[in-house]
Amino acid sequence: MSEAIQHQQITPKELLDYYLNNIEKLEKEVSAWAYFDQSLAIKLAEEYTVEASEKRFRGPLHGIPIGVKDNMDVKGMPTRVGSRVWENREGADRNSSIIDFLQELGAIVVGKTHMTEYAWLDPAPTKNPRNLHHTPGGSSSGSAASVAAEMIPLALGTQTAASVCRPGAYCGVVAFKPTKMEPYTDAVPLSPAFDTVGFFLKSLDDLLFLKDYLPLGELQTLPKADVQTYKIGLIEDPLYETAQDEVKSVFEVAKRELEEAGCEIIKVSPKVSFTQLIEWHRTVIAYEAAQEYYEFVNKNQTSLSKNFKDLVFEGHEISEEKYLATLSLINRSKEEFWKTNNVDCFISMPADTTAPKDLQTTGSPFFTTPWTVLGGPLLTIPYGSAENNLPISIMFATKPHTDKKLIEVTNLLLNEMEKVGK
Repeated sequence: MSEAIQHQQITPKELLDYYLNNIEKLEKEVSAWAYFDQSLAIKLAEEYTVEASEKRFRGPLHGIPIGVKDNMDVKGMPTRVGSRVWENREGADRNSSIIDFLQELGAIVVGKTHMTEYAWLDPAPTKNPRNLHHTPGGSSSGSAASVAAEMIPLALGTQTAASVCRPGAYCGVVAFKPTKMEPYTDAVPLSPAFDTVGFFLKSLDDLLFLKDYLPLGELQTLPKADVQTYKIGLIEDPLYETAQDEVKSVFEVAKRELEEAGCEIIKVSPKVSFTQLIEWHRTVIAYEAAQEYYEFVNKNQTSLSKNFKDLVFEGHEISEEKYLATLSLINRSKEEFWKTNNVDCFISMPADTTAPKDLQTTGSPFFTTPWTVLGGPLLTIPYGSAENNLPISIMFATKPHTDKKLIEVTNLLLNEMEKVGK
């Protein structure tokens, strides 16, 4: 897309028109957008088209339309974080830093995407484009759905537990949760210890292009070219035994293809169980949410949804001593996990089931939450489908601050898996 604009094979206005047409056809059913500014997007696309015709490009994303989860500020657009409390809020007077960064690369913000209230568990109005009776996941519901429905080629989300990887898996799009991209972390917080900006894209090729321009905080050489030297970690934990049979089946296919490609599969039994990591994660999230929102929740109880209120009230009962002790346990466990497990990457299941047929839930976050606690980058890739045609994904993970390596290794492995899978 970017190369097509650079080579004047398509104009920013023509590209935007394609996505606007899809939005017009599908948005009434999918409900991906919390706020949408068509006139501004058209105006900018027309300006960027003139610039492109004169071979003046603002950056590698010149004229690429994007969607933004509604917990990040976009100047002139309201930030409502999925909450009725802010339904009459006016436009922000500034951009979040990640928006400034992407606009400097030439991206055009089309609008804000629906999310669960304050990025917790209470569902957004968005439906899964693959089947409108099924949840798109959360909390980045509208971002995943907008990319899956081809309303936009790139959308931003955030992940505190599983809020990028799970909706990516449910909606069948590529979902990338980086290591924290300092200093681009100024979304409306839920739990600063874990909040991370992430990306939804239609294809891994798009992410391979984008990675060279993102502030990923590493200088990473290309991975080894010989896939037969690769060690792939596979977590053995009772948590993953609960997966739906069809999810297990797709995962087994992926594992077998890696083995047939020559990779060595190394089974890893973590010293700290993934269930324990989930419990520690809940303690930290609840405490930090209470620190940020207790007074706000007390003042607005009748306008807020149950799950978010419950989290904040739970966190208010947690002592600072317990919170700090839990953070210490997490940090020690993270260090030990990555120090003792010397593999090139891990492969896992991002969700226990396909997207549930229930619009009152966003599904279970627990298959991804432990990986969020461990802090490294995560990349979810569509890899199969269930009998009802809902997508099933696999997830790759590497240690913190190896984001580019994760993307490159995943691409290499997928190419080899495709060869042996034919």
